[in-house]
Amino acid sequence: GHRHRHREFHNIEPGIEHTNNHYNSPPLTLTDRTIQRNPTRSSNNKIGMANTLSSCPFVWIFNFIGMLSVLRSTSSFDMLGPQRLSYQSAWRRFRPSEQRFLLRRRRTTVITSQQSDGDSKETKLVNTIGTKPNQVDWNDRVGMQAKWNNKEKGWKVKVEWKQTPFGAGLFASQDIANGTKLRVGKNGINLIQFTSIEGIETFCRGQGESMTDDEEIDAKLKYVKDYMWGFNPNADERGYDIPTDDEQMIKKQEAERFFGMWCPGNGLNHSPNPNTVYRASQENGGTKVGIDLVAINDIKEGDELFDDYRRHGTAPKWLLEFADKYNVTLNFAECNDFVGE
Repeated sequence: GHRHRHREFHNIEPGIEHTNNHYNSPPLTLTDRTIQRNPTRSSNNKIGMANTLSSCPFVWIFNFIGMLSVLRSTSSFDMLGPQRLSYQSAWRRFRPSEQRFLLRRRRTTVITSQQSDGDSKETKLVNTIGTKPNQVDWNDRVGMQAKWNNKEKGWKVKVEWKQTPFGAGLFASQDIANGTKLRVGKNGINLIQFTSIEGIETFCRGQGESMTDDEEIDAKLKYVKDYMWGFNPNADERGYDIPTDDEQMIKKQEAERFFGMWCPGNGLNHSPNPNTVYRASQENGGTKVGIDLVAINDIKEGDELFDDYRRHGTAPKWLLEFADKYNVTLNFAECNDFVGE
């Protein structure tokens, strides 16, 4: 939400379509389920050895176990290689009880697999940084949020985007307690760190087959300048730099300050009284692994979520050169006329 026009957006979790096509392919079968007569082996027996074996219960059990082993190695009713039979002839060779067993197993396998895929889709972060060209409209700051559901973007709570006097704003769709982790950011997945002008240009331009056209490059440049921020991992609990006269400490803070962007952005508008803060990942590696967005106040359903852009710190020299090169403003105190109000 950075003073741009947006349409109202309400997050909609996409459903998962289940299909069951177990009737569309021929069933598994065993070509030697019933041992056929062999005249050469039964020349001394008018009835024949094979006929005796086929009626033996132990042989039937052995063949049934073989059928189960084939089922464990494949989830289709197709027979392997040259043993494939027509649907009708193969299916009729099974007894009714065996047919019911096969159908039950097939249905269970398909549904379980689809439910597992659905669960993983809801919990796994999507690589939004690597979005291919022309997949989203970077100028539509709210509309692009619908490209992924909130869980895919790393959100741990229910949120939505609404129009405000300052553009799109982020709002809570549930009561949120102080200290709640709101969103998880992972470097290279839904969070990107910039350390140079070339890094920003590479992200906007893409590489190899993922290179974008000039119009999209321009849209992504504008997106970066609106959603880029700074984060001091050595700040206090509310995200503000700890005052110090120690020049070594000041240099350390500035050297470790993280400059980057969520993708898609959070949409946090500026306020001198923020109710959210950035925190370095609790995993080993800190900001090298990622950054989390955390609530620092109790937040009621319907409340807007804010950031204090003064916590972003001072833009480094290379970032000021980026702003001058592309004639853009940034969300840092010395780069616009509203931070510090």
